[in-house]
Amino acid sequence: MFINRMYDEPIFINADSLVGMQLNSSDFHRCLLSRVDMTRANLINCDFRSAELNESKFDFAEMAEAKLIMVDAKGSSFQQTSLSHALLLHSDFEGANFAGAILSNVILKNSKFIACNFCGAIMDYLEIEQCDFTYSIYDSKTIWKDGLTPEEYGLKKVMK
Repeated sequence: MFINRMYDEPIFINADSLVGMQLNSSDFHRCLLSRVDMTRANLINCDFRSAELNESKFDFAEMAEAKLIMVDAKGSSFQQTSLSHALLLHSDFEGANFAGAILSNVILKNSKFIACNFCGAIMDYLEIEQCDFTYSIYDSKTIWKDGLTPEEYGLKKVMK
């Protein structure tokens, strides 16, 4: 398998699938990873700067300290994914599923989280600035940082 990079030579990975792979500290800068299944992969401290991640699956993955900077991750799934201490900056996550995800000590800046699912997520972020959560949902199981009113950011509470 190889992964294309924009404006660079491809990365070659000797695998038929990325499900459950040990890829900690890998450099996916400018990689084209749309519709790739990385369920249960270990992606700790990976660099995804400027990567295309549209409609990809990161469910149950370990992504602590990942750098999701200027990524395009529309429609991707991060269910039950640990994103603790990650950077989610200047990115588009429109329609992404963060149900049950752990977003503890993350930095969220200038990103679109339009129509995302945060039901059951742990949203104990370190910093949040200029993010758009319009049409996104959460439920009574979602844990928020003290003092945050989700509706002020455009989120809507749903009953489950």
